[in-house]
Amino acid sequence: MTVQIDNGTVYTLLRRAGEGGYGTVFVAYDEENDLMVALKACEDPGDTNRMDREAQILKALFKLQHPNIVTFLSRSALSRQLLVLNSK
Repeated sequence: MTVQIDNGTVYTLLRRAGEGGYGTVFVAYDEENDLMVALKACEDPGDTNRMDREAQILKALFKLQHPNIVTFLSRSALSRQLLVLNSK
């Protein structure tokens, strides 16, 4: 299964990595950039405040530049449902 976000990037969903109160995380592959990512899908896409808070937290964590912390790559602004993360 593939997912295309608003910036045109297409991700191939490989498997479900886990789920929790916020939503579900999928392991996905960006073939164009040869990049494995995690896609975090919001359980309630109508809760835009929570989505914005989640994105802010991830952006703040990105500044830490630690190998055990994922990197925030983008958010799908069109659907406001997906957070794209990369573990380097």
